[in-house]
Amino acid sequence: MTQRNLQIFILAWAVMWFVAIVPAHQRGAVVVPGAEPTAASCDSCCESGGKSGPDDPVQRCAVCHIVAKLDVPPAVALFTPRLGVVEYLTIVLCCDVEAPESTLTIQGRAPPVFV
Repeated sequence: MTQRNLQIFILAWAVMWFVAIVPAHQRGAVVVPGAEPTAASCDSCCESGGKSGPDDPVQRCAVCHIVAKLDVPPAVALFTPRLGVVEYLTIVLCCDVEAPESTLTIQGRAPPVFV
């Protein structure tokens, strides 16, 4: 399968899922594992107005559970903000730094210089 065919297949699958299956499924027909199955009603998930009763099949519906858990990734920002000087900071000297005296006669790896 070529890359173009794969992209078309994934797009068609997503369109079929979000346009046909999710809005038209019966609540409670496919239950979440571990939940008690109840009589499936013909109402879609959006017709109840978001109200869930104690015996509401949307609490046990696997399709509603998957759609509720989907998370959209954050959008990619393809621009950079303008950068500029915010403020100038003053240099504060807290103390003088002194180098310790060295007693080594050769301070490098080269041989000593004869003058």
